[in-house]
Amino acid sequence: MKDLSVCPNCHQPIFSDDIYCGACGSQLSPQAYVSPTPVPLPAVVSGGMIKCPSCGFMNDADSSFCERDGVALQQASAGVQPAQVTIPPPQIGGVLIMPDKTEIPVSQTSRVFGRSDFLKQLKPENVKEVSRAHFTITQDLGAFYIQDGGPDPSSPGGWRPSLNRTIINGTPLDASEKRKLQNDDVIDVASVGLNMVFKTR
Repeated sequence: MKDLSVCPNCHQPIFSDDIYCGACGSQLSPQAYVSPTPVPLPAVVSGGMIKCPSCGFMNDADSSFCERDGVALQQASAGVQPAQVTIPPPQIGGVLIMPDKTEIPVSQTSRVFGRSDFLKQLKPENVKEVSRAHFTITQDLGAFYIQDGGPDPSSPGGWRPSLNRTIINGTPLDASEKRKLQNDDVIDVASVGLNMVFKTR
């Protein structure tokens, strides 16, 4: 017989072998089940039990989340309200296309680009023209922005501009300017003719 306990998060009843709480979806065991397939719509089976669409586990009719893999269950049995499933907006990625057609991904919320990113593209005499933190690209609500320089706690205002500027489509960025990037914008650093192209994916 299974031991009965309570969820440490929502204090609803759980069994000792539950991996996730059926009421709130909290993980109860470090040995979480990993679903091998995309999650389709769940099915309600006979006897009021709800079959998880991901792992096939049979859950009690009042479960909002699968007790085995934590997947939200959109319940359709009589008298049971569907669980609210929030689908996050898709992440938009960006990429810098270098002159030799190699690509540098820009997918994080914020990324600093500098000398070490462009060593293969720069002529030896131009390497020191590019700052270690030359420009920063940030993503906010699906839009990308570029700013000359990068974060530096020891600099005034916590930001250090590059030594030789960042140029967008032939126009240098002002020291404190944060410009929205568009598809096919051309970015150069220190006017050394690097000319990388920004694109969203």
